[in-house]
Order: sequence, then C-alpha cells, then structure tokens
Amino acid sequence: MAPKAAAISPPSDNNVNAAVNYIVQRRDSVGQMAFISSRLEDVPPATGRSRLYYDQIRELLDWLETGALMTPELKIRSEAPEMLQKMFAFEQYHFPAEFVQRSRALHERFEMAGWNERGPGEDEEVEGVNGDAAPARKRQRSQSTAEAVDKRAFLPPANHSIWGVDGIMHGVACSISYQPDGSHRRTLVYDERYAELRRSAKVFGHNGITVGTWYPRQLVVSPPSTSSPLSEPADKNKQKACFHGAHGSTQAGISGSAEQGAFSIIVAGHYDDLDTDKGDYLYYSAPNSHSNDDPRRIPEAGPASLALHRSMRNGRPVRVLRSFTGRSRWRPVVGMRYDGLYRVETVTNPTNAKGGLYEQFGLKREDGQPDINIMRPNVAEQRDFARINEPYATGMP
Repeated sequence: MAPKAAAISPPSDNNVNAAVNYIVQRRDSVGQMAFISSRLEDVPPATGRSRLYYDQIRELLDWLETGALMTPELKIRSEAPEMLQKMFAFEQYHFPAEFVQRSRALHERFEMAGWNERGPGEDEEVEGVNGDAAPARKRQRSQSTAEAVDKRAFLPPANHSIWGVDGIMHGVACSISYQPDGSHRRTLVYDERYAELRRSAKVFGHNGITVGTWYPRQLVVSPPSTSSPLSEPADKNKQKACFHGAHGSTQAGISGSAEQGAFSIIVAGHYDDLDTDKGDYLYYSAPNSHSNDDPRRIPEAGPASLALHRSMRNGRPVRVLRSFTGRSRWRPVVGMRYDGLYRVETVTNPTNAKGGLYEQFGLKREDGQPDINIMRPNVAEQRDFARINEPYATGMP
C-alpha cells in the first residue's frame, strides 16, 4: 500500500502531545524503510513509495536536531530511543549513511543529556541543589503534579572519588524525581555549594584551561586541580556558565554572540556527513545545514552562524571541544575534551543531500599548542566515567 501524505508538520513549540504525535507518525516511515531494507538486504532506492519515507525521515531528523526538546516523557511516549537505534544499531536493517550517522549522533546526544534536555534559556538558568525548592519557573510548570511527585536532591560527599571535590563530576549533583507509578528519573543539576567556583565562559582564549583537559559531561567541564572547601550558595546569576568555563551552554554546540564572536564550539558529529575533521583543520557546518533545499540561496544566518562570521572578521580565537558523539578519529572515546584554540579562516557554501546550499566554516588550529592528546580520557578517567550512574549517597536508587 502506498504511504499516505504527511498530515502533521513538525511542532513549532514544546507541546509534548504534538511532539509525540509527530514522532509516532514519522516512526512509521522508519519502520517501513527498515522492513523494505531487510527484504532487499540493501538500502532502498529513493524512488516510488520509498521516496516519501526518505523525505519524512529526513524531516524528522532535521526537527530532532534543531527544534525538538527531548524530555523523559517524550522519550517514553514516542519510543524515540528504539526508533533512532533502528536506523543505526541493527545489522538486518539498511539505512542511508546520512541517516545512520545522524540518528547515532542524536541518540548519543540525548544519552549524554539523560534524555532530559532543557527548554529555551534554561541552560542559562539551571536548577541548583542547595536544599531549596526549584526556581519559580520550574515550580509553575510542575505545580499540577507537585503533590504526586516526590523530588529529592542528593548532595555528594566532599570526599567522594567521582562526585567529590577531586572527582570528575565535581560541581554537579543528582536530583531524583519519584513518580506515582513507582518509577524514578535522575536529573543532573549544579551543586550550589560550589557556585562561587564557577568561571564565566564568555572569555576569549584558553580561559585558564589546559589543552587536553577531559570532561565527562557538558554540564560539568572537568574537576579543579585542588580541593576547595564548601561555600555558601552564591549569586544565582553565576549559573550562566558551565562549571569551569570551557563552554557557555549545557546544550548548544556554539557559544558566543553576533556582536563579539564565538567563544567556543563543540565538534559533536551532528553533521558528520557534511563536515571533515583533519585534527589541525576543521570544516564545521552551521546549524540547520541539513534542512535547506534551495540550490540558489543559503538559509538566513542565525545567532550561532553570525558568531562564527564575527570571529572570522575579528580574528579572535575559538576554543574547540570534541565530543565522543562524533565519528572523527580525533574524538575521545567518552565525554568531551578541550583541544585548544582555532581561528575561523573561511566560509564556503557547499550543497547538502537535498541539493540546498549551507554555510560551512573552515577553522585552523593555532600553532605552538600541545598536540591533540587522543589518549585522553586515560584508563583511570574511563574507569571513573563508568561509575557515574552508581548511587553516591544513602537512599539513592
């Protein structure tokens, strides 16, 4: 039977019901392509009824990369993990390389965020853990279920080998919500006892960070070199930086502004089918590079692209971090690593799989820096990383 024409457009807001309906409809296209490919034992041609499956899956991936807000509820109701895994994790199914790379990168991105991404502006106002109630905005959003959900913050012991002052997760804690059905979910939050130790990421240059420093999570950004005493909760405006100032957002891949330029970027593999990572030279595509289908006009530049344009004009260096979610030979095996300063040298307009133009920036690594240390994380750091999900306090599930 020929597929029906798409009736649901990508949601333009964070309405969970609309997002679930959209993913469920597009999930059918993923299932159909999986079935056809298993029968053919090859990637289906983008012709006939398969053409619509190609278009719908590509539209779904575009939305998941740029417009979706992945939450635990959306994860469960839409079966998003299983849908994404179907495109890259099963030998009996054969999807185009573009879909394999993009679905894998999305799955790994959501895994790193604990399938609990924050809404617009929230990574500039992350909930803190100091024994107080949630910020007003979060209280209002969850007020209808406040009586039904038991939410507890667990502060890590200062001497804990993973979460303590000398551990890889220093500065972050777990908040656990116990649901009425007996289930629970963890949320990584800033530990307000260490708020005064945070460093702003809105700084050009190394910002006091050693090249080769490895981080387990984007929210964290590596432990300090010396232990620090507990401090009283500080000004909440200091939550605007990730803990050690390597990158200024807990979700976005580009941190900066159109007026000043880009302070830092994360090479995360979202555009592995478009970009090239040569170590000392990067080809880094602008957001939404998969979406445009106009062969004559590039998409209107958003704030992230404008920040890179400004960096190219003013010549200021950009911190580059590589995430394990990419496919580059230079990526770390887990977490992310700071690989030094690069300068934006060029911008070109290649063509994507839809035939549309997009912006791709060329960044050259500055001379005189230590070589990229692909041995980080080392064996000890990888061992510590494997323990992140273990309970660190009495009563934690």
